[in-house]
Amino acid sequence: MMMVRNYIVFKYFFILLDICGEGWTYFNGFCYFTNSSCATWEAALSSCLSSNASLASITSQEENIYVQHKHGGETGWIGLQDRRSNGNFTWIDGTEVNFTYWAQIRTNKFSSDQNCVHTLGPSLGYLWKDVTCTACHTFTCKRGFPFISFSARFTNLGATGRFGPTSIGSHYDGQSNKGQVTLSSGIQIWRVPHTGSYRIEAVGASGGFDTEINTRIYRGRGAQIIGTFKLFKGELIKILVGQEGGSINAKGGSAGGGGGSFVVRNHNTPLIIAGGGAGIESATLRYSNADASVYTNGNANAGGTHWEGGRNGNGATAADSGNSGGGGGGFYSSGRSSTNFGGSQGRGGEGGKGFLQGGAGGRSYVNSVPGGFGGGGGAYGSTTGGGAGGGGGYSGGASGDNDVDSSGGGGGSFNIGIDQSNSCCYNDMGHGYVIVTSV
Repeated sequence: MMMVRNYIVFKYFFILLDICGEGWTYFNGFCYFTNSSCATWEAALSSCLSSNASLASITSQEENIYVQHKHGGETGWIGLQDRRSNGNFTWIDGTEVNFTYWAQIRTNKFSSDQNCVHTLGPSLGYLWKDVTCTACHTFTCKRGFPFISFSARFTNLGATGRFGPTSIGSHYDGQSNKGQVTLSSGIQIWRVPHTGSYRIEAVGASGGFDTEINTRIYRGRGAQIIGTFKLFKGELIKILVGQEGGSINAKGGSAGGGGGSFVVRNHNTPLIIAGGGAGIESATLRYSNADASVYTNGNANAGGTHWEGGRNGNGATAADSGNSGGGGGGFYSSGRSSTNFGGSQGRGGEGGKGFLQGGAGGRSYVNSVPGGFGGGGGAYGSTTGGGAGGGGGYSGGASGDNDVDSSGGGGGSFNIGIDQSNSCCYNDMGHGYVIVTSV
């Protein structure tokens, strides 16, 4: 346990050094730099300003002790001064004066030319003294964290179907992520440019449809999952953007499940996942089960035999009859497939692959009606029926049964961010996406 704690402390310290910059140190929300050279108060201030900082303001005894230890026991300038109005001390960076630590005798009471303040050091009780501004002392600069703006929309890069994109092209021109993204088997690998907090919006893809009246509007909708996360400069983030489930150009046909959108740390630790919507078969109304879930478990199917969706990050495997669609893939494992794809229980669609298995959408038994990249289950695919595919997600949505007016189950979602906003039924048409913005 101690080893884990020490590792966390070391990593946190390293992260804060990265935020503050080389030579700077972190303390209680600010960055500090101590210059051991001797300088006048004005020269010290000028040096700090050149680094987008100011001479240190001190607001507590804790900070006072920290700064004076940085001075190494020597006297050192801080940002307190009364150059404009004798006896009216203010911090040069505008901080409100709510803490002082004067020595008992202040020479400023007797002389108007001693208008700048230095610390006396630990050996003299961490006290302060006002002296002439032309004296020569070491000094400490102080500044807040730098804010570097980042905004990018990660897309399917023009890819469709069960496999992800193979090239980036010019899709990210004009965005903050240009030049930061590579591809690995359709999954986008983003190298984080700066340590900081990022707002991430993940949206899952919608399921497919057939040509029955209104099935475009009744197909399963992808979830919108939003959270704020701390990301670290140089770390690699895996982003899989879910793709729309396959549709069939026939009445009475069945459609593929939509892919989930995944944002995952490089060592396969999920941050945020938005489930994909399920495919439908000749739906005459909207089934809530076809929509993605804001919860971690995948939804059950609607119509025909009832099958539960995947649980605890796994693909949906409950379907136990032929002519059904493939189960949606989860994070850890793939969805259930029919016998023609190495599974069980008769002919039908292939289960979507889990994220750890690559995330490919499942194949259909006939007519090329696959699940979307991101674990969408493949449809049976016949023009005369057959089950629809489940949606991909953190846990996969259930297979659709061979039943007119039915659907698969929508995929589950996942979010460990702060300031969450989660919506089950957001994307009613098309591919998913991921938006990342610095905050």
